[in-house]
Amino acid sequence: MVGWTDLNLKAGRLSLNLSNGMLRYLRLDGLEVVRGLYFALRDKNWNTIPEAVIAVDSDIADNHFAINYQTRYTDAAENINFTLNGRITGSENSVIKWEFEGLAQSVFKRNRIGFCLLHPASAAGAPCQIVHRDGTAEESIFPTLISPHQPFMDLKSITYAGVISEFEGDVFEMEDQRNWTDASYKTYCTPLGLPFPVELARGDRVTQTVTFRVTEDGQTNFVAAAGSQPGRCRISSRAAGSHKLINLGWMYAGRLSDQERELVKNLPDGHLRLDIRPGTPQDFIADAVSDAEKTGKSLIPFLHLDVDTPDSFYLDAIQRIPCKQAALVGQKELKIVPAERIGPLARVLRDQFKVITIAAGTDAFFTELNRNRLRPQDADAFVFSVNPQVHAFDNPSIVETLEGQAAVTETALAISGGKPPWVSPVTLRMRWNPNATGEEITAQGELPADVDPRQVTPFCACWTLASIGSMSRAGAALATYFDVAGWKGLFERESGSQNPLKFPSKPLQIFPVYDVFVLLKGFEGGTVSWRETDNPLTGCAYRIVKNQQTMDILINLSQTENILVFKNNPFSGRESILFDWTDGGEPGRSCGLAKKFRVEGDTISLPGYAVLTCVNTNNLNGGE
Repeated sequence: MVGWTDLNLKAGRLSLNLSNGMLRYLRLDGLEVVRGLYFALRDKNWNTIPEAVIAVDSDIADNHFAINYQTRYTDAAENINFTLNGRITGSENSVIKWEFEGLAQSVFKRNRIGFCLLHPASAAGAPCQIVHRDGTAEESIFPTLISPHQPFMDLKSITYAGVISEFEGDVFEMEDQRNWTDASYKTYCTPLGLPFPVELARGDRVTQTVTFRVTEDGQTNFVAAAGSQPGRCRISSRAAGSHKLINLGWMYAGRLSDQERELVKNLPDGHLRLDIRPGTPQDFIADAVSDAEKTGKSLIPFLHLDVDTPDSFYLDAIQRIPCKQAALVGQKELKIVPAERIGPLARVLRDQFKVITIAAGTDAFFTELNRNRLRPQDADAFVFSVNPQVHAFDNPSIVETLEGQAAVTETALAISGGKPPWVSPVTLRMRWNPNATGEEITAQGELPADVDPRQVTPFCACWTLASIGSMSRAGAALATYFDVAGWKGLFERESGSQNPLKFPSKPLQIFPVYDVFVLLKGFEGGTVSWRETDNPLTGCAYRIVKNQQTMDILINLSQTENILVFKNNPFSGRESILFDWTDGGEPGRSCGLAKKFRVEGDTISLPGYAVLTCVNTNNLNGGE
């Protein structure tokens, strides 16, 4: 089968990686300037149409390259059939060009066809030069706090860190992708201000070109490239800020069996999120109250307000819930709870429950909260959801969103007057599409769009543990991760998988992500100190301190064995525990793959997608 080959390419002073049809980590003299460049075809609901490679012909030399390729993009349900001929070249004089001509082989509707260019989130606050299509130029900076709307429009080129990126073939503009936790600023084609979707006729052609050139001075006084030292990661001995470990929780998805309750009991003290929508049955609510009580977890009702259901419905629904916290979010068509609904409901809730923390916001992306800002006085906290697969779906791109999670937390703090945000829920896949323009249908025998087979993998466990540290260090107060049980949860239901062919889990199978939550038991409310690294796509580390006990956590975020280097290694000379889930989860097993691991010196070699922990009592200074 024809496919892309991962390549490390060089063109004069420029270097980059070609991975799965995407140009990644364009560097000038070893320093990252562009995070990525890729082609995307988005259907009428913004779904990305999968790519099939027809042919690839490469001519690779030490200091230049040429790659010609053919690809096809099809979706039978949307009648999409689009073919593309492309060429990617790099020359010894430090010029890289990617150009394509595409042909519509059918009549279909699209929201976007063309290039998306990503500048790294590390560019925040850095200067850039914008040239518009009419030739006018302006000096500007990349936004520091997340921009709710497009910071730059009508682009012909943008210059950053010594590299000019030039666009041809369509109108391009930039959005701050950190709104969706992507660690990038995305320059894309076809302005969002134009009507969409647009119908393509059979025979319509689309052509575009993106060119990278080094400026005359070619200065690069910016951060080191992400992923510039694959397989090796240096970790600072100094803490990059300290905050409390977030209040952890999980989504309630229906009555738990006795054995499922026992598994939930082993989780850290935390909460179960109970979604109450118009029409939610009282039996479902009663089951949630019972399961929360029997597992020792608090219950947080999330009231999904719509335009038709009176407030009395929600108040009646929660009157038997022992509430200390509650959230008000918008039902799908509202996206965000209207400000005028918050005050009256909050007053009644305070009268009913006396002491209660009330959060308000959105069940959709942070984008909605950023673009429709509530007043700081409207609520005690502000809430939004997170998932790492709005725009990209491969593991490295998902790892990149850890930086974006910290950015949305910091911006949420800034726009809310310093009130720590609730991030709820955090899921691997998008639960619902707030920007869809048509109905989304699951093909027979396929997994629903919100189910990801990686839920059962060590990758999910490592990403989740890193996410907990990333949002804690940024100042989030609360985070709800996944369903508590089922194929979107921490372990499989006692009844087994709903689709054994596509999601072959066993009844009560414990997923690796369950282990990382159990790992944190006893450290609830502790202080998290994050360690900076020179290669955040490879690994991360943080420390949790509670009373006189410390736990150091080291995470390998790549699938291959990696070397992680500490200065004043907190693991050195101490007995540590290695979590290596290479043989997967088994029914009823909890942390069964943990094994003793001893480290000497400053260098640690960790297997792919593994976690190393070390707990110490009465020793708060090790590794400082």
